Amino acid sequence: MDRAKPSLLRERVLAWYRPRRRVYPWRDLRPDPYAVLVSEIMLQQTQVSRVVAAFRSFLQRFPSVEALASAATSEVLRAWGGLGYNRRALALSEAARVIVREHGCRVPSDPRELARLPGVGPYIAAAVASMGYGAPSPRSTRTFAGSWPGWRSAPRAMACR
Repeated sequence: MDRAKPSLLRERVLAWYRPRRRVYPWRDLRPDPYAVLVSEIMLQQTQVSRVVAAFRSFLQRFPSVEALASAATSEVLRAWGGLGYNRRALALSEAARVIVREHGCRVPSDPRELARLPGVGPYIAAAVASMGYGAPSPRSTRTFAGSWPGWRSAPRAMACR
């Protein structure tokens, strides 16, 4: 493969992305895997505009996985208020307890370990590994490729197995 092609593609992707980039509180120069996990679970079936406000207050109330793991269920549900699908809040709370108990208070970086957490499927596991730890993600690449102007579908080479 010609070495110029990846850098050309990178520049074209960035040129397309820059004017379309949206600023969200969970996108940080140094992402926190816990914050990425919280945001991804909140964003399931919920409008982004509703998540923006809830995300900030939720992280103020539960700034760490330990804080969430030790919180009463009623507290977690109160903080989750307005997002709907409270089962996600309960799963996130249980995931925090698993992280504290089995992972030494550190959100796992391995997508396979992440996918074992309550409420975390393959997409969220890939997102946390990618955005929280900078791991390459075929799933994220395929999602991106599918939304790229002019591409009808992601190439088979990018398909998740």
